[in-house]
Amino acid sequence: MTDRKAAPDWRDHMISRHPTLFGGPSDYRSGRPETGDGWRDLLETAVERLAYAMQAAPNATLRIDQVKTKFGTLRFYASGTFAADPDARCAVELAIDLAEARSATTCESCGDEGRLYESIGGWLATACPLHADGTAVPLRPERAGLVIRRRYIDNKLELVSCRRYVRSTDSFVDVDPAEVGIEE
Repeated sequence: MTDRKAAPDWRDHMISRHPTLFGGPSDYRSGRPETGDGWRDLLETAVERLAYAMQAAPNATLRIDQVKTKFGTLRFYASGTFAADPDARCAVELAIDLAEARSATTCESCGDEGRLYESIGGWLATACPLHADGTAVPLRPERAGLVIRRRYIDNKLELVSCRRYVRSTDSFVDVDPAEVGIEE
C-alpha cells in the first residue's frame, strides 16, 4: 500500500493565494471550504473581496474559520478585529452576505442557477433542475432573495438592513421592510 497525497484542488490553490486569511500553513484545514465545486466561483470572489478589504485596513485582522453548507446554503464563519476600522467591518460583512445570498441561487454541484430543494430524507440543497434531488421548497415571492441583518444596539435587537439579492448584478438593493411584512 502506498501513501499518496490527494492532488491539490481549487480550494488548496485559493488558500495558498491567501494564507493570512486562512490562519497560516499549520492551520489551513480549519477554514478550508467544505462545499461542492459549483460554488467555486462565488467562494473565490468572496475571498478576493475579503483580501481586498484587509489590504485597505492595515489595523484590522480577519481569519476564515469555517466555510460549509448548512440548510442548503453557504455559511461563512470568520473572526477578526475591526474596532479601528468600521469600513473594513462593513466590507467584510458585505462580501460574506453576497456569497451566502448567491449560494441560495446557485447549484452547489455545477454552478448554474438553482434553487432550494428538499430531499426525501429531509436534506436541503441548492441545485439546478439537473442536480435536484427531491422537491423544490416553496418560497413566498416577496421573501425571495431577501437578506435581513439585525444587530444588538444598546441591548436591543434592531434591524440594520433589509436587502434583496440580485443575481444578475451580484449585488443588493434596499427593500422597505414594511413592504415584505417585517416590523422594525
